[in-house]
Amino acid sequence: MSQPRVGSMLVASLPLSRVSHIFKQAVILLVHVDKGLGIQGLILNKPLPTESLQNLDGALQNLLKSLPLGYGGPVSVPGVSYFILTKVAGLPNFQEVLPGIFYGAAGSSISLVHWMASAKLTTHDVWIFVGCASWSWSQLEEEISSNFWSLQSYRGGIVGWPSHWSNPQFL
Repeated sequence: MSQPRVGSMLVASLPLSRVSHIFKQAVILLVHVDKGLGIQGLILNKPLPTESLQNLDGALQNLLKSLPLGYGGPVSVPGVSYFILTKVAGLPNFQEVLPGIFYGAAGSSISLVHWMASAKLTTHDVWIFVGCASWSWSQLEEEISSNFWSLQSYRGGIVGWPSHWSNPQFL
C-alpha cells in the first residue's frame, strides 16, 4: 500500500517501539485521511482503565466501566471528549471506516450518554477511545519512509473488537 486511506492500518516498527512508550507495538486504524487537513487514527491495542478518567460522577463512571475503553492516542481535539467505533450503521455523523465498523465522536461524557440512549446502543455495540493519533500528510509520509510505521491494508483478525478486553471478536 503506497498511500494512507481510511481503514488502513499503521503498525509500529520495532525501532519506534523502542523509543516511544506511547506507540510501543501500536496498531492504529486510520479513521480520517485528508491531504490538506491531515490524518487521524485510533490506537486499537491500548486498553485504558476507567479509573484514569477524572471528575466523573458515580453514574457516569459506572456507565463507562461497562464500556470497552481504549487509549486512542496522545492528541486531544477541541470540542471532542471521546472517539467512538460502533457496529451500528446509519447513525448521524458516523462514517464507515471498515466493513461494518463506523467512526464518530462525542463532545462530552453527557453527550456520550445521551447519544447511546437515543441510538439504543448496548455496551457490545461501541468501543470508546480517549484521545487519538494525528499527523500532517507530510509528517506521516516521512515517518513511514523512515520505517517507523508499516502501512498496511486492512485484513481481518489483525485486532479484536473488545468485549471487556476478554474474548475478543476479531474485526
